[in-house]
Amino acid sequence: MAKTKKVPTIEARDRAKDKRLQIKYGITLAERDAYAADQNQLCKICGGPLDAHGHPCVDHFHFKITVARVTDPIILAMGVKWRAEAHNEQGFIICTKYARVQTNARTDVKQAMMLWAVRGILCGKCNYGLGMVERFFDAAAHPENLLPVIEYLKSRLTSL
Repeated sequence: MAKTKKVPTIEARDRAKDKRLQIKYGITLAERDAYAADQNQLCKICGGPLDAHGHPCVDHFHFKITVARVTDPIILAMGVKWRAEAHNEQGFIICTKYARVQTNARTDVKQAMMLWAVRGILCGKCNYGLGMVERFFDAAAHPENLLPVIEYLKSRLTSL
């Protein structure tokens, strides 16, 4: 006979959600709720209710991390062997961390950048749509790539 599933309590679900948010975005559930309150529980893009299309989504920039061996003799003399750098949308280095171990350098720069990467709270529909637009048009790095799309859609309206 199959075991019955234990239904988690609301507190257990909130603890799990809090842990997931801290690991993935570097924010607590309380901080996510504060972001949502600052936005009056409305999506930052469409202005609709955050829970209209599923649960509220944390919108964040996927920053790039590069890791390389340190070549500077002064830094090497301190016992540091690895340098990790985080890059913004334009590819500029915005954070650098050093460590003795490669994974520590990567973890340190990721921890430093996670909170910076959070842009706001979106409804599920806008989060999905924004993700597609960013991937297809590289819109996070080049928002101007969307101008031909806007002009294309406008042209149909003016021709009617």
